[in-house]
Amino acid sequence: MKAYRVFGIALIAVLAFSPSIPAVAVTAGNHTSTMAAHAPVVPSCSNLPTVVNFSFSPYDVFASNGQFASGGSSTINCTKGAQPTWAFDNGTYGVASQKCGTFHCRYMGNAGGARIEYVAVACYSPAQINGTSLADLAQYCTGMDQADATSVPVPAANGNGTQETVNLFFYAFLPPKQDVPIGSYSDSFVMTLNY
Repeated sequence: MKAYRVFGIALIAVLAFSPSIPAVAVTAGNHTSTMAAHAPVVPSCSNLPTVVNFSFSPYDVFASNGQFASGGSSTINCTKGAQPTWAFDNGTYGVASQKCGTFHCRYMGNAGGARIEYVAVACYSPAQINGTSLADLAQYCTGMDQADATSVPVPAANGNGTQETVNLFFYAFLPPKQDVPIGSYSDSFVMTLNY
């Protein structure tokens, strides 16, 4: 208590005898910092088809018209701004150098070594198929073979706000009047979507 009283008296004395001493302004220091956030958004695609099957009806080698088979459709969703490409391998029996109409032919084969030509295509909108030729597919479709589609861009998508949506429709066509022996013919090939 004694120290406290001495201090109080001294302070009063200074104020009493030095009334003109100015007050000292005390200001707080400051510092600015920049905050940063980072979140990478990587390309991605979903709803990819696992298997596409083309099942033809029994083939009549004397018929004048070819035969179509639908492999169904798939709606692929990709990250907005992604630029997916696709590629197709040569399959079990290879791809012909000649064309079947607009597209390169693929081969199906049987156990005896015989081959029959067919075309597989991926279309960007429902094709107007007339059931007799490939003419109506040319403006909508890409041939699913190495000659026509080796890592080519998937068609431009329509953004729906957060994703790019691509609707794909799969078809195959057996050209008419192929002189092939009886048997069961088949093929398989791989479609790869890169993004």
